Amino acid sequence: MREHLERLAARFDALPKRERALIAAAVLLAVAFLFYLVLLQPGLAAKKRLAGQLAEARNTLATLQQLNARPGEDPFAGRRAERDTLRKQLGDIDRSMAQTYIDSYFARYPGVKRYMDETRRRARELGYVETVFGRRLWLPELKSGAPVRRQAAERAAINAPMQGTAADLIKLAMIAVQNWLDEEKRGTKLIMQVHDELVLEVPQAELDTVKSKVTQLMQSVATLEVPLLVEVGVGDNWDQAH
Repeated sequence: MREHLERLAARFDALPKRERALIAAAVLLAVAFLFYLVLLQPGLAAKKRLAGQLAEARNTLATLQQLNARPGEDPFAGRRAERDTLRKQLGDIDRSMAQTYIDSYFARYPGVKRYMDETRRRARELGYVETVFGRRLWLPELKSGAPVRRQAAERAAINAPMQGTAADLIKLAMIAVQNWLDEEKRGTKLIMQVHDELVLEVPQAELDTVKSKVTQLMQSVATLEVPLLVEVGVGDNWDQAH
C-alpha cells in the first residue's frame, strides 16, 4: 500500500502545473443507492409498509433492536450500552437465540418468508433465478445430492435476484452518469464504484450541478415498485464524503 501511494504521489508531481491545480481544487462526491435488497423483488407483499419499517432499521443491529421494541417506543433511545452488548453477542450467539431473532423477524415480515419459500420452489423447478431485468443465474447444485451444496445453492437462489438487481442498477447508473459527463464535456471524472455507490472527482465549480444531475440520473435509472433514492456525500477524501 505504501509503495502504491508513493507511485501515485510521483505521478501527481509529474503532472503539468495546471492539471495539478485542477485536481487540488476538486472534491469527492459519493452518491449511493438507498435501498433494501428485499424491496427490489417484484410481487413482494406490503412493500411500502416494509420499506417504511426498514428505513428505521438501517442495519442488522437496528433491526434486532426494533424487533424487541414496544409499539410507539423508540428502539434506539437510551440504548447505547444495550447496542454495544448486542453487538458483542452477535459474534458469539447460541443457536436458540439466533432462532428467536429469525422467528421474530419472519413474524413481523411474513412476506419475506413467503418470498424465500417461493423463490426456492421456483428455482428448483426452473433451475435458475432472474434479476428484475431478466439476467439469469443458473444453479445446477439445487439438484445436488450433497446437502451442503444444495443448501448453498438455495441461499444463492434467494440472494441472487436481489443482489443481482442491485448490481444491474449500479451498472445502469454508471452508464447514465458517464454518458452525461461525456455529452456535457465536464471536468468531473467518474473514478470508482463501491458496491451501490458511485464516486466522482468533481471540480468545485461544477459541484452543485453535478450533485443535482447525478442524483436525478441515478434515481430515474429504472422504474420499480418502490422508488429509488440516493444518499449524497461530499468531502476532500472518501472517508469525509460519508
